[in-house]
Amino acid sequence: MAFPLFAARSVAGIAVFISAFLQISVCAAFIQTASLSTPREVHTATALPDGKIFIAGGTDGQSHWLPTAELFNPATRKFTATGSMNEGRTVFTATLLRNGKVLVAGGNTTDYAPLRSAELYDPASGEWTVTGSLNVPRAFHTATLLSDGRVLVAGGAQADNRTALGSVEIYDPNTGAWSLASSLMTPRCYHTATLLPDGRVLLAGGATPDSPAFASAEIYDPHNDQWSAAPPMSVPRHHHTATELADRTILIAGGQTGLSGTATAEIFDPAKGLWRVVDSMRHARYGHSAARLPDGRVLVTGGIESSSANTAEIYDPLSKTWQPALPMLKPRAGHTETVLPNGTVLITGGLDFGSFTFQSGSELFVPDVSPLKITALGSGAIQLTVTGVPGSAPTVFATTNLFTPWSPLGLAKETSPGEFEYINRSATARQLFFRIGNTN
Repeated sequence: MAFPLFAARSVAGIAVFISAFLQISVCAAFIQTASLSTPREVHTATALPDGKIFIAGGTDGQSHWLPTAELFNPATRKFTATGSMNEGRTVFTATLLRNGKVLVAGGNTTDYAPLRSAELYDPASGEWTVTGSLNVPRAFHTATLLSDGRVLVAGGAQADNRTALGSVEIYDPNTGAWSLASSLMTPRCYHTATLLPDGRVLLAGGATPDSPAFASAEIYDPHNDQWSAAPPMSVPRHHHTATELADRTILIAGGQTGLSGTATAEIFDPAKGLWRVVDSMRHARYGHSAARLPDGRVLVTGGIESSSANTAEIYDPLSKTWQPALPMLKPRAGHTETVLPNGTVLITGGLDFGSFTFQSGSELFVPDVSPLKITALGSGAIQLTVTGVPGSAPTVFATTNLFTPWSPLGLAKETSPGEFEYINRSATARQLFFRIGNTN
């Protein structure tokens, strides 16, 4: 049922619309969660089979290339330390193998020299082991898990990040060795690589360190070890995102073209081998992150461009349009975005280019936040109770009126499924309320 709206406020990042009938409608929100043990940018985040998120490497902005790693537990919403890599590294790749281990390869080290080394993280023991080294040192490359369980590493930068690589190699988990494959048609770094439904791999965009962005794309066929040209994108771009949609097409969004970011987006259809331009984002951005939500939409956050640093927007494949989302709590670029088993999205680290602050804080994007109760306290005061993350204890907020800040009063207690109790200590009042669904 629709209700007339007379005010809109933001509670802990949650957009709350209050109606004359004291019912509320809540949309998707960003909420704060536990912080990383140290600030990180250009690190990796890998979803493990047990639901935990594995965070590794990156830089803290203090000339430290981090070897440390940590795990985020969605059940407790806390980070805990795990084993450290043998070498600190940034702009590397992390790939979850079929055996449950995580392969990290290449990247930059403290003197900005690309690495040849690769190592394996075992979630069962929390320990690292060195595996075979790359044939060619590289950073800013891509790594793609092939259909047969091997890992394709393509392109990247070499020699103090001044030369783009055309070399390609494949890691075999059974032997722990790398073998050279056919070279790219165009040397490139800062590109994207996406596994296609038929087992081939699409590389799109990129650049060389001293040249403009590429519009070109190429496809690798592991069955015959051959690269073939794909139609070019409509816009040259690098530092963009590539996200597979539910229909197995690939959404390319944003990126840097020339000296600035672009808001343009396009979709590659593997069945037709063609690109089609779609609705542009509301903000130009590059160095951003993207993830497909459980309902098939795509969440894009942050990036480099003054207007997009903390913004978020969502692409809807059904309407083929971008919709604005509430802003993140912190501006970020070079951060990670990982979907959790409950459908929320974990966002970690990154760099605020405006203040050049490296972020240790993390936040959760909650696609659907259900309100619990709103209560008139008299004299124009309002009390609002919201759940925050599904399954979590609801937080109670209060304000003297709709146009002054909300103050958190504390957490409510679930006394039985769907039934909550909150004791206002200052007023020594006990309140009982029930979970309700969204009214929009």
